[in-house]
Amino acid sequence: DFQNLTRAHYGAEATVVPFAERPEEARQTINAWVSDQTNNLIPDLLPAGSVDQQTLSVLTNAIYFKGSWQIPFDPAATQEAPFFRQGAEPVDVPLMKVTKRFRYAEVDGTQVVQLPYAGDGLSMIVVLPSAATNLKTLPVDADQWSRWTTPLSSATIDLWLPKFELSWGGSVAKPLQELGLRKAFDSSEADFGQMFERTPPAGGYISDVFHQAFVKVDEEGTEAAAATAIVMTRRGRSTSNPVFRADRPFLFAIRHDDSGALLFVGRVMDPA
Repeated sequence: DFQNLTRAHYGAEATVVPFAERPEEARQTINAWVSDQTNNLIPDLLPAGSVDQQTLSVLTNAIYFKGSWQIPFDPAATQEAPFFRQGAEPVDVPLMKVTKRFRYAEVDGTQVVQLPYAGDGLSMIVVLPSAATNLKTLPVDADQWSRWTTPLSSATIDLWLPKFELSWGGSVAKPLQELGLRKAFDSSEADFGQMFERTPPAGGYISDVFHQAFVKVDEEGTEAAAATAIVMTRRGRSTSNPVFRADRPFLFAIRHDDSGALLFVGRVMDPA
C-alpha cells in the first residue's frame, strides 16, 4: 500500500540496494541516481560512511531547474564593480545591468524586485535590505515574506545584479530537530512500522539527513539543483527610474508564481 501511494502521488519508486552486504556500493548507487537527476551538479550527496550495514533505507529526493530570463541581461553591460560585504572590505564582482519594466516594491527601506523566467510561470524574487541591515540576523517568516511581495507592481527600474554561484552541503539533522522534528530521530519513539512492517521495532528511526543545494545566476538565467537524503537506521515611474543596485548582501528566492511555492531560497553575502 505504501509503495502504491508513493508511486501514484509522488512519482516515487522503491529500489533495493545491498546495505547489509555492500553498503559502499549502495551509497554509490544512490549518489549516481542523484547526480543523474541533477544534471551532475550534486554528485556526492551521501558522504563516505553515511550508510553502513545497519542502514534500513535512504529516502532521497532531487530537483533540477534551468530557466532563461524573460528579460535577459546584455553581457556587454556587465562590468566589474565593488560589492560591499557585511563586516569586511568590498570586493570587485561582475555586476549585470538592465533597465526595463519589472514588478518592484519598496517596503520599510527594503527593495524587492521580481525577475520572471521565460515560459514556466516561475520567477526570482530578490530582496535587498537597507545597507544598515544585518542580513545574518534579519528575521524572515511567511508574514514578512508576504509584506515584501504583496505590494509588487510594474515599474521601470535600473537594475544591477551580481553574477553568482552558490553551493552548500551537509547534515541538517540538528536544525530539523531544533525545528521540532524530534520523535522521528528517537530510536525508542520513532514509528515507521507501516513502511517497514517486517522490521521490528516499528521500522527503525532517522539517524541523519543530508542536503545539498547549488544555484548559478548569470546573464542568460539560472541553473539550480537540490537534493536531500534521509538515512534511516534500524531500530509606478517618476522623473527618474528607481535604482535597484544589489551591491551589498541580499536575499533571493525562485518562486512558482501561481501557487507562491518557494523552490529555492538563498542569501548572497559575498558573490566572489
